[in-house]
Amino acid sequence: MSVRGALQRLGADPRASRWAVLAGVALSLPTLVGGFQVDDHWHAIALRGHPAWPEFRLRAWDVFRFFDGSPVHNQALMDRGVVAWWTDLDVRVAFVRPLSSLTHALDHRLFPGAPWAMHLHSILWFAALLAVASALIARFLSGTARGLAALFYAVSCARGVTVGWIAQRNSLVAGTLALGAILLHDRASKREGSALHGPLLFAFALLGGESALAALGVLVAHAWFVDPRPRPLRFLVPYGVVFVGWAVFYRVLGGGVRHSSGYADPLANPVRFARGAVVHLPLLLGGELGAPLPDAWPAVGLGPRVAMVVLACVALAFAVRALTDRLDRFFLAAAVLSVLPGCATFPSGRLLTIPGVMLVCLQARLVTRLLEGELRGSLRAWATWVLGGRLLLGPVLFLVTAMQFALLEHRLHGLSDSIPDDLARRPALYVVNGPGFLTAYAPVHRSRAGVPSPRIFGWLGIGMHPPDRRADAGTPDRRRPLRRPARDARDRPRAAFPRW
Repeated sequence: MSVRGALQRLGADPRASRWAVLAGVALSLPTLVGGFQVDDHWHAIALRGHPAWPEFRLRAWDVFRFFDGSPVHNQALMDRGVVAWWTDLDVRVAFVRPLSSLTHALDHRLFPGAPWAMHLHSILWFAALLAVASALIARFLSGTARGLAALFYAVSCARGVTVGWIAQRNSLVAGTLALGAILLHDRASKREGSALHGPLLFAFALLGGESALAALGVLVAHAWFVDPRPRPLRFLVPYGVVFVGWAVFYRVLGGGVRHSSGYADPLANPVRFARGAVVHLPLLLGGELGAPLPDAWPAVGLGPRVAMVVLACVALAFAVRALTDRLDRFFLAAAVLSVLPGCATFPSGRLLTIPGVMLVCLQARLVTRLLEGELRGSLRAWATWVLGGRLLLGPVLFLVTAMQFALLEHRLHGLSDSIPDDLARRPALYVVNGPGFLTAYAPVHRSRAGVPSPRIFGWLGIGMHPPDRRADAGTPDRRRPLRRPARDARDRPRAAFPRW
């Protein structure tokens, strides 16, 4: 049998969705040995407590409250080395995710010293996500395209980080429930179920994480393109009520972001959000359409960033050229609208849990046309690239992204161990130029490892970019902006780790 015939037979197999779920779970099994990784240490201290961090224990339903906007609390974090000395003392990064938080609290209650069990918990959520995604795909596609779309989604490298990092489980929880809400809404649109089940499940999805907001974009596109009912937008009113209630609940509990360089509040700072969306939107869409995944964006310079944006725009242009009918337009419009909430932060594959379903449906229809010999020219070449990337590169990159935080954890071990004991026993230690954001995790990591740390562990800069210089001496004023230095070789870090 030819490769084309084998792929057509695989996609058309009624069990293709089950094979897709099994393939995704099999690829995620190596994460069982990933251990605790970066934020996982903070969650352990927040949920189980630690003698060195008594003031930082959090409630079981609120473990994603990193900075609560209190100057006193943020000053304490600054003195412990969790944030840099130039951080605004009014910074707030507090995510209200009670459902996902409780899953972590359950982990630390049942398996406090067994990270493999926590990874297994995430894998079970991942299996549920793939099952729901496959059921949703089956609502819109049939035959070869249905099986290929389920397989494409399961082995996409954008799924790797969501299942490989325990602290990122909120994407799985919110994504599973949000996709379930979309599935129930589509059933209701065809008179196969109650119109109230979808909004109810959407409410639980929002309690799992803000990424569930992406479902609203899919629902709007569904009403515009495929909902057969008259005046379909009126059926979105219950979802709007749920959203407003959730937003009020979120604010009352002190959730939100303020003065953060990593997140932008669309309501408080719409200009910054719009400016970021212009770049982040094509990056996120392109990352699921054949362009490189944008996870490296925060760590690279201007040249690689320009190349990433160009490649993403090229992939998006091919996707627009591939549109053939109303269903294709629905998939692309749903992906664009659903990816907008993710533009509030730096681009990453973890933001494509919901938009990715729509994009793989679009690609599966294109690849089906390729297998049937309907494509010519550049579209044929792009479809071949998409097929090869999904089935050959996809599983490899899935493993890379799933284990990327395990590699960061290895680097964090080296960073933590590089602090000499004579310095660690001093009352204060200031780092002039630490090796990237991992510097902030060093004091937490040392406390979890049971080794001494300075009472005050401050850091002045990170090694991802040249350090800033001060024109004056003395105690630094944390609210005073720094003058950017000349970028010469002397400003760049010379080693993987700083000289403490």
